[in-house]
Amino acid sequence: MRNLAPLLILVLTFGLGCDSNKDGDDTAGTAPADTDTDTDTDTDTDTDTDSDTDTDTDTDTDTDTDTDTDTDTDTDTDSDTDTDSDTDSDTDTDTDSDTDTDTDTDTDPGCTEDDLVYSAEVRDDAGTTRTEFTDAEAVTAAGVVSNPCGHDITITTMDTCLVSSADMLGTGFWAWPVACGDAETDWTIPAAGSVEQTQWASTKPAGSWTLNVRFNYAGMAVSTSFTVVDADD
Repeated sequence: MRNLAPLLILVLTFGLGCDSNKDGDDTAGTAPADTDTDTDTDTDTDTDTDSDTDTDTDTDTDTDTDTDTDTDTDTDTDSDTDTDSDTDSDTDTDTDSDTDTDTDTDTDPGCTEDDLVYSAEVRDDAGTTRTEFTDAEAVTAAGVVSNPCGHDITITTMDTCLVSSADMLGTGFWAWPVACGDAETDWTIPAAGSVEQTQWASTKPAGSWTLNVRFNYAGMAVSTSFTVVDADD
């Protein structure tokens, strides 16, 4: 026990000193221990200003597709595919002009080259067909093919002559001086019209005469009679 006495005195002395210091802190040191100023994070960590995404990520301006993808202008098919002009069948397929049957399909289909009329004529110098002349008048022989049909008819001869040969027989004799080329020749006789070949035959002595004409098609041959009188009678 005697050895513990000094230790107890030391403990008691130390305990009294700690109480004295505790009392001093309660009265004069409250202000320095206030942490409200140094650890206030309200100013430095306020994210309202720096991380406000309202301005930078506003997609209303950059991704507005109303202007770039407006298909009303580029794909307007009203102008490019307007079929009213290109396929207007009133103009291109008007059958009134092309299929007019009045000209091409004459209502007389039975009228053919077999209906052609062949004739021999004797004419004066004025080209008038007559049956009487004086021995002072020159005459002309003519071979004529007439078409009574309502449409044109074409015939083909083996050379360039319509008349192959002809002669006048009466108080004398006269032969048509025929000179033909070798080429085949088409003769188109118009509807209600005719084609012909003529040859001047000079004057003839008074008397009765016959003109004989042979055509260069289908072996057709015709004749006509005429009279020559004395110009002094």
